[in-house]
Amino acid sequence: MGCISPKKKTFSLYLENMQQLKIRPEIFVTESHDQFSNEYEITKELGRGAFSKVFQCIEKVTGNTYAVKMIIKKQLSQEMLTSTNKLQEIQVLKTLDHPNILKVFQIFEDKNHFYIVMEFCPGGELFSKISEKGHFSEKETAHIMYQLLSAVSYCHSKNIIHRDLKPENILIEEANGEITIKVADFGSSVFFQKHKIKGCFGSVYYVAPEVLENSYNELCDEWSCGIILYILLTGKPPFSGKSEAEILHNVKYGIILTDGPHFHKISEGARDLMRKLLERDVSKRITAQESLAHSWLQSYKALDFPTSDQILNIFTQLSSFNASVKLRSAIFTFITTHLVTQEEKRELQKSFRMLDQNGDGRVSKEELLKIYNEVVGGLNNETVIDRIMNNVDTDGSGFIDYTEFIQATLDHEILFSRRNLEMAFKIFDKDGSGSISTDELRRMLSGGKGSNDAVWESIIKEGDQNGDGEIDLKEFTELVLEKM
Repeated sequence: MGCISPKKKTFSLYLENMQQLKIRPEIFVTESHDQFSNEYEITKELGRGAFSKVFQCIEKVTGNTYAVKMIIKKQLSQEMLTSTNKLQEIQVLKTLDHPNILKVFQIFEDKNHFYIVMEFCPGGELFSKISEKGHFSEKETAHIMYQLLSAVSYCHSKNIIHRDLKPENILIEEANGEITIKVADFGSSVFFQKHKIKGCFGSVYYVAPEVLENSYNELCDEWSCGIILYILLTGKPPFSGKSEAEILHNVKYGIILTDGPHFHKISEGARDLMRKLLERDVSKRITAQESLAHSWLQSYKALDFPTSDQILNIFTQLSSFNASVKLRSAIFTFITTHLVTQEEKRELQKSFRMLDQNGDGRVSKEELLKIYNEVVGGLNNETVIDRIMNNVDTDGSGFIDYTEFIQATLDHEILFSRRNLEMAFKIFDKDGSGSISTDELRRMLSGGKGSNDAVWESIIKEGDQNGDGEIDLKEFTELVLEKM
């Protein structure tokens, strides 16, 4: 009778732990009971809601600007908390990696508050832009709606319902006359299965009629998207009233008009998508994923298609990327998510949207292969794409996620600038000793939990050139820049 030796069993466990250590952006969303004010300085208030305030703040170590949502614990309903009294919003935000969803960076908690440190959007709310412009052109509207529906489709693929989509919860950035949106405020969001959801959430103008019946599914978000589409094109909500009760009555029973003076300049294609999103029969309502394929949106998406040279450059970058070393992969991911600015990523967002042909917020092997065949051509294309997927899909999900794409294609002079490398090292080196220890690495990559010491020691060895069991700045930099 055979048996497994202790050494083989230990090595087998080590390999298993190494495989389980997936490098995803969410591992760097740390939750801390330290004082928020020790690490950030609040500069001004940006807004406030029923149970929270949002401030602009500066991280003391990096000097980077963020927004922080300060949530008052005693005003939260039990539905907003998990079974262990953690904030549901935090658990949702940590799982999301999409170019049009506001990114969360760090969580603090004290006796009275939760603090969610998030991406800062200097353009403010879409609501303010609507108030300023009155209404948008069809091209502008299609550009905004494609981003919104892509974010919603992505959330639904992760079994998340937002439940409070409205222009006040959509932040914007403007550059070269083009608006990039970020869906924000997941305070009412919920994880769902296939059964109906209960609990009346949402805002009066945007709430779906079935939510008022207290029995609904994820398609309540599509209804809200339809209302937003209506407002962007006409400058007015489809349902109004002299009181909240009257508005809700009209939402529940009113007729949605898509003809008349507000619509004489609006194309039939736009009105068709509007009607399909605002279908009262939920079983007939179009999904976000189906909406992305609608001819009206597709006709405007085609205008943003990059040139062949730009596409070839993207494939060159993807083909040359290598993050097979765990620590190197972790550093790439951290710099991409925490130190690279939105402005530095902007052009690559367009390329990501082009590769993500169905708009679901991630790039599949099939999507890559289709575009590669069309633009590059040649033989053995599937072999090339398999190599790209193996190197770029660092978390092994079977797709290239947004952060994976950015870190693989961003200009190395930006990604690995001296400032970014020094800042990343400083944050990994939590005690400021001048070197990264196995314990600091464990805290950085797993919150101090999971995997045995052999895993962390092995990861340290990937960059420890002098054999002292730690990584200094020189070793850190050389590991990152190796074969670049």
